[in-house]
Amino acid sequence: MNIPAWFYRFIDIEANRKAILKEVLEINKLQFREVVLNTDTHLLVYPYNTIRKPGRKIKLLTAHYDRVPGTQGVLDNSCAVWQLLEYAASPIQKENIVIAFTDHEEIPHEGSAKEQGAFFLGKALASMGIEAPAVFCFDVTGHGDTVLIADTVQQVVGRYASLEPLQQQISLMSRLLLAALKKHVRCIEGYLPFGENLGFMLAGFPALEISIVPEKEAPRRMNDFSGLAQPHANTSAPQFWSYLHTNRDTLELITPEAFFIMQKVLACLGSMHLSK
Repeated sequence: MNIPAWFYRFIDIEANRKAILKEVLEINKLQFREVVLNTDTHLLVYPYNTIRKPGRKIKLLTAHYDRVPGTQGVLDNSCAVWQLLEYAASPIQKENIVIAFTDHEEIPHEGSAKEQGAFFLGKALASMGIEAPAVFCFDVTGHGDTVLIADTVQQVVGRYASLEPLQQQISLMSRLLLAALKKHVRCIEGYLPFGENLGFMLAGFPALEISIVPEKEAPRRMNDFSGLAQPHANTSAPQFWSYLHTNRDTLELITPEAFFIMQKVLACLGSMHLSK
């Protein structure tokens, strides 16, 4: 697998990741919009060869580009950024796709999801012409052979009554995506203790979290986890999660198969029809 030169710069501990992202978008002549909210900067990207179907939902695909300070953040979450960038620049036809590279997903363990950049971006989307999107958040997608789809809402609806109206929409999104993907890749529904989908849900949008894990380590039960913010603290979590948020989250963890899988996942999402 060929790693692009910009990616080595992107994972450098001292990197200005926002500047590098903008540079790569400009080199690829991708249309994008810089959105500054509070102290966070998000980049909304409009991919090549995207057709708009007015009667169908916009599908917002996201990957956070921030990382825990002092780490390379290769799996969390540089690989997903790389994968979405390649997809945005690819000639494959896409329907109603917008991509967001988001800031401030990483918050303290004791923090609230309403502090995430995703929450504030979600609140601002309508003012930018992105109304009532279906949101698909990609996080830790560079290692493994099995797609894990997590709706998270089942884990947290007891704490956030405002999410109850979203349950049916999120369940439908999960079923549709699972049915589409099973024709092409190994995938399961499960639970994830991290992600920015909760921030988007609290902003009022149905959102799924998508990750990749080794099949033999795939978490499937809600009680596999004790919390939502520290995957490395859970003894029953996939082993490689113990490297996340540490200086061991490096290039050596990448598995090329995960990138081939992500190509298929993104192609499926690009062609998926979601009615308004």
